[in-house]
Amino acid sequence: TVAGTVDNPDVLAAYEDRPAPLQTEEYIIITNSTLQSTFQTLADHKANYVNGTNVYEVTWIYSNYSGVDNQEKIRNFIKDMYQTHGTQYCLLGGDISVVPYRGFYVTNGGYTDSDMAADMYFGCLDGTFNDDGDGRWAEPEDGVDWLMEVFVGRAPVETVAEAENFVDKVTTHEFAPRPEVCQYHAAGLGSPDTRQLAWDCEYWTPSTYVKKELFEHDQPVTTELWRSAWDGTFDGEPHTPPLMFQHFGGGAADGYFINSDVLWYISDVPSLTNSDFFPVHMGVSPYCGEFTVNDCLAEAYINDDCGAIACYMNDSLTWFSAQDASMYCGDFIESEFRALFSDGKEHLGELLNQAKSYWVSSAENDSTYRWSYYQINLLGDPETPVLTQRTPPEPDTVTITNPNDGEEVYGTVVITTSVTGCINAVEFYIDGEFKYADTKLPFEYVWDTWGYAEDKQHTILVKGYCSGELKDEDKVTVTVNNFYIQITNPEEGDTVSGIVTVTTDVRGYDAVEFYIDNELKYTDTAAPFQYEWDTREYPDGSHTITARGFASGVFAEKDEVTCIVNNSGQCAGTVLVLLLVLLGALGIKRH
Repeated sequence: TVAGTVDNPDVLAAYEDRPAPLQTEEYIIITNSTLQSTFQTLADHKANYVNGTNVYEVTWIYSNYSGVDNQEKIRNFIKDMYQTHGTQYCLLGGDISVVPYRGFYVTNGGYTDSDMAADMYFGCLDGTFNDDGDGRWAEPEDGVDWLMEVFVGRAPVETVAEAENFVDKVTTHEFAPRPEVCQYHAAGLGSPDTRQLAWDCEYWTPSTYVKKELFEHDQPVTTELWRSAWDGTFDGEPHTPPLMFQHFGGGAADGYFINSDVLWYISDVPSLTNSDFFPVHMGVSPYCGEFTVNDCLAEAYINDDCGAIACYMNDSLTWFSAQDASMYCGDFIESEFRALFSDGKEHLGELLNQAKSYWVSSAENDSTYRWSYYQINLLGDPETPVLTQRTPPEPDTVTITNPNDGEEVYGTVVITTSVTGCINAVEFYIDGEFKYADTKLPFEYVWDTWGYAEDKQHTILVKGYCSGELKDEDKVTVTVNNFYIQITNPEEGDTVSGIVTVTTDVRGYDAVEFYIDNELKYTDTAAPFQYEWDTREYPDGSHTITARGFASGVFAEKDEVTCIVNNSGQCAGTVLVLLLVLLGALGIKRH
């Protein structure tokens, strides 16, 4: 158990300087303090697509987990995270100066590699890989665990600038459309036919994909052609970088053969121009993935701002059969295409694990396959999907939906908001003064405007937080208008007669005085604040109605309208109607 491999297992999860773990952390990053904040940006991005992320610092792991060396301490930590927090993916955030490697011991055909870098050690969590305790890790008798419980990849970076580039490439790549194009390459002439590996990979590639072949058998492969294969301009439409780029050719840590007499070096990588998409690159070339040197070709592809999103390359010597160029190391390359397109294992870490899974029995019983199995590492993010184009998450925003900017407000106002992204708390401020924090949807605050300056502008500010981190703000400016009076009937310029009900729209006042031509006629102390005006008591012509609002006996404001009284016209019409009725009764008719 994990508790048996760590100090003080009863307080394993209670170290004060440990990042507060979530209940589930499917994706974790291990790095140093210099790169921690940069990789936190990547963890935040991944949190939109997995259940829980976190970043852990190597010195904290070394201080709080036991092991014979730092490598075993890291492995015990990953084992703990797998068992207690459901971790599925682990990115080793740095080259060997940041996160150490475990060197495996392997022999084959008279050759020995006593320090073969094998990051599978950190993901294959059963056993010790050193059962006999002799310090020669992963010998056949050492109880080797062949399959990963946690999918591991490495970001081979040393500096903040390199880490920032790595993070930018991962996020850019994950949001990019996936080209249905694969590029296949074979350098060398003669026997065995190196094209066989490309054809074996093509077998697993869907028929809908464009398959581009760059073979020395067909034409000399120049550096110019190699660049065009990376940016997609080689071999016709579509002119897009490939999804997968398979290579076969000899090489060394600092370069490989793209033609029998043409080497592509680390120094050539910056000339690539595929800035809109980064292929997954795999190759049968010796030492091109030897990230324990400074630097190997695979690292250059990853750390360039173009290049590859991931490399499955060899740390040491490569092996193939004199009768079949695909045999041994090539079998794993072919299996990567099978794992992706046939088995649907699209996340870079699980893709490599699945590809290796077909060859466990062979590796257990054949030293050539064991050598080939150990030395393929993933330089790249283990969680990044190969086939799925991810949709960018909604931004973390908070917006005031009520009241509107420039609006007049009064009484109690419900300030409402809408949020997007991960906003889970909203703070409310009035004129810069904190008023309320709401931690539950729909994130509202009831503002009592009484007591705020009348007919003055006031600023409502809201701040949106995601897990305690300020993400967004919004503000509106409103005018408080708690006291208001308006005559609603009659309206300005109306002609009136008889008895007229003078009505008002009143807010904030407890009494209204009604005046006709500046003479007080009536005081109303209850809503709806109105007055019955008998216009027959006034001569025809222009008259002014005034309504004056009072609050607790104090006059505040008034409203006035001027209307036209016309009662004589109404009387003449009445007399004419009565006369016609009388004449009709007497039988007098007009001719």
